[in-house]
Amino acid sequence: KFIAAQTGRDLILKSRRMGMSTLHLAQDLVGAAYYGERNMLIAQDREAARGLLEQAKQMYRRLPKGDRIEPFRDNLNQISFKNSGGFIIIATAKTPSAPRSWTLDRVHWTEPAAVADKAAEELYQSAREAVSHGIFSLESTAKGAHGLFYEKTMDIYHAELANLPHEWKLHFYPWWEGEDNIVEGWDWAELGD
Repeated sequence: KFIAAQTGRDLILKSRRMGMSTLHLAQDLVGAAYYGERNMLIAQDREAARGLLEQAKQMYRRLPKGDRIEPFRDNLNQISFKNSGGFIIIATAKTPSAPRSWTLDRVHWTEPAAVADKAAEELYQSAREAVSHGIFSLESTAKGAHGLFYEKTMDIYHAELANLPHEWKLHFYPWWEGEDNIVEGWDWAELGD
């Protein structure tokens, strides 16, 4: 559903465990390994960043051996591919200037709603400059009615309600669309009574 609807400036409001970070990680891996893309995925903290990098490595190891392009740099925050020149950097929101010195093809920021306002704004501006001609997406579970993610979400939502053009597209995936969030055998029709 999301792949067909993405625009290159996508804000994704979703419930937990919808697979959006995994999808973006797979797109980043394929883009870096086979198309020479320079990609950055930004996580809310070091633990999440380590998990995402390990997930990228697992995806890579599951490719058929004949389809793998051997990485030449594989460290704590980056996988680089010599043949294509592409890479994936996993950064954290704790370093708001992380994207500043790069020219990137893709930036995906997971869980920006979990980042404090001032740091979030600095990181957003830094990432926006780094990917000015590429793909930029924000994806998060809501964390209240405040902060950069909330403000961006509401700005896009109000523009869409008023039929006004906006640089960003809002994608909303509610909890009931996540398979892990549904109780088998529950009669949802009873809720309407």
